[in-house]
Amino acid sequence: PPVINPSLATLATNVVSTLFTASGGSGTYTWAIVGAHGFLDTYTGSTVVYTKNLITTPGNYFIRVTDGNAQTGTATVNIQ
Repeated sequence: PPVINPSLATLATNVVSTLFTASGGSGTYTWAIVGAHGFLDTYTGSTVVYTKNLITTPGNYFIRVTDGNAQTGTATVNIQ
C-alpha cells in the first residue's frame, strides 16, 4: 500500500499549508481530504499541498491517498 510522508503534519495558527508525498503502492495516486475543511492543489500525482480553510476548527483531520490497486494510506493533519 502507499505511504504518505509526513504521516503527521501540525498546522499552527500562522501556518496555512503543508506538502504531502506518496510512495510505494502501484499505479496512479489519487488524493482526498477526510473530514477537513480545506483544499488540495491537485487530486492526482505523487505530491499534494493541503491548505486549511481559515475557519477550520482545531483538531485532527486526515489526508488519504489511494493507489491504482485501491490500496490506501492516511496521514493526519493536526490543526491548532
